[in-house]
Amino acid sequence: MPQPFFLLLGRIAYLGLGQEVYGLGMFMGTMGAVAASFILNRIPALRRWAHPQILLLVISGAYVLALIPGIISVITAQSIVSGIIVIYTIGLFSDLQKKSDAGHIGKVMSVFSLAAALFASLGNLLFSYLSAWADTGTYAFVCAASLALTATVLWAMRRFLTPTSR
Repeated sequence: MPQPFFLLLGRIAYLGLGQEVYGLGMFMGTMGAVAASFILNRIPALRRWAHPQILLLVISGAYVLALIPGIISVITAQSIVSGIIVIYTIGLFSDLQKKSDAGHIGKVMSVFSLAAALFASLGNLLFSYLSAWADTGTYAFVCAASLALTATVLWAMRRFLTPTSR
C-alpha cells in the first residue's frame, strides 16, 4: 500500500518547509491511529463496516484529499491513512486469533508478520521510486487510483466469484 509519508516529504520539499513540519505530520499520523483505536474501542459495531474494500476506498479518498495544495491536506490524509491501517490491523489480528487453532497461533502470526514485513518493504521501495519520479499531485493521484482499482477488483471478486446461497 502506498505510504503517505512519501507524499508528506515531497510536499514539504516542494513548499520549502522545515523539518518540524515533518515531525508534526508524523505526530498527526500517530494521533490518527490513536483516535481510530479509541473510536473502535468505544464503538465496536464499526468493525462490521471494516471490510477491505471499504477501507481501501476511504484511504483512496484520503489521497484525493491530498491533491489539495498545501500541507494541511497531506497531514490530514496521513492521519486518515494511519487510522484506517489501525482499524484493519485490529480486525485482521482479531480474525486470525479467532480462526486459528490454539496450537498453531504462533506459527500463523509469525508467517503473517513475515509476509507483512516483506510486502511493506517492497511497497516502500516501489512508492519511494514513484515519489522521487513524480510530483506530489501525480503521486497522490496514482495512489488514489490504484487503491480505488484494487477495491473495485476485490468487490468484483467477492460479488462474482463467491457462491451465493440462493
